[in-house]
Amino acid sequence: MKIYRIPYGPFASNMYLIFCGDDSFIVDPSVSPERISRTIDGFDTDSIKAVFITHGHYDHICCADEWRAIHGDASFLLSHRDIPLLSDPRANCSYMDGKTCTFEGAYEDAEGTISFGDLKVTVIATPGHTKGSVCFLFDEGGEKALFTGDTVFAGSVGRTDFPGGSFKELSESVNKVKELDPELAIYPGHGPESTIGEEIRTNPYFA
Repeated sequence: MKIYRIPYGPFASNMYLIFCGDDSFIVDPSVSPERISRTIDGFDTDSIKAVFITHGHYDHICCADEWRAIHGDASFLLSHRDIPLLSDPRANCSYMDGKTCTFEGAYEDAEGTISFGDLKVTVIATPGHTKGSVCFLFDEGGEKALFTGDTVFAGSVGRTDFPGGSFKELSESVNKVKELDPELAIYPGHGPESTIGEEIRTNPYFA
C-alpha cells in the first residue's frame, strides 16, 4: 500500500490517494483531478476503484463532482447520515468559503467491510464532528492504515459546533479509536500523520 497525502485549499484539508497494486483509491476528494495529475507523475485516473468520504463537509468533498465527471464508474461511499449535507450549503459549510455548493450523483452507504481484491476497507462509525462521520480502516494483506477524517487529528480532535456536531458522541468515538492497535498509523483530515499509540501518549482528548 502506497499512500500520498495532498493538503490543499483554504482549510488545508488532506486528500489521500492510496495505491494497492494496479488499483487506486481516494479518501476525501478535496483536490481536483487536474492538480493531482500535475502532482503525481504517471497517475492514471482510470485506476480509481472507489472514492471514500469521511464526512459531508465542503472542504473534504469540494471536488467530488469533478472526480465523478471523469470516472463515473468508481464507487462513491459516504455514510447515509451525512447525505442531507450534500444539498444544504449551510450544513456542508461551503458558506464558510463564500460559496453555496451542493453535490449531485449517487452515493453508496459507507458501512460494514468492503473488499476490492486484496484490499479490505472496514467502516468505523465515529459520529461527533458530523452525524455521519466515519473512519476507514484499510487493510491490504495485513498492512493497515486508518483514515480518521475530522474525528481525530495529531494532538487534537474535530470541532463539534457545526450542525449535527456533538462533543458527547465525539468523545465516545475517540474512545472507540483509542481501543485500536497502538501501532496503527492514522491519517487525519487535516495535519500530519500519527499513530494510535502516539495519540494515547500525547493527545489530551485520549486521556
